Amino acid sequence: MEAISGREPARISAVFGVVFAAALPQPRLAAVGESVGGVVGFGLGCAAVLWIVAAGVVMPLWLSAVGFPSPPPLPNLGAMGLLTHLVFGLVLVVSYHYLR
Repeated sequence: MEAISGREPARISAVFGVVFAAALPQPRLAAVGESVGGVVGFGLGCAAVLWIVAAGVVMPLWLSAVGFPSPPPLPNLGAMGLLTHLVFGLVLVVSYHYLR
């Protein structure tokens, strides 16, 4: 249970941040990265997809598979989860835009 309540969320967030930073400079997305609005829209869209796929489907399935005593329902699409993923996406894209 330590991995579930320990540093695992920070590592997962770091991996998603690196994937985002690696995807944005690609030729098909280069125009999106030129403006703050484009980056914010792309980041919020990625955060929403991440919420649906990772938090809504993959996490409940994974917790059930490893025998977690009370896994979240499938799909796990609560409003607070969406809000936290959108805040993560917003912080990520603003940081990316101003620190690159």
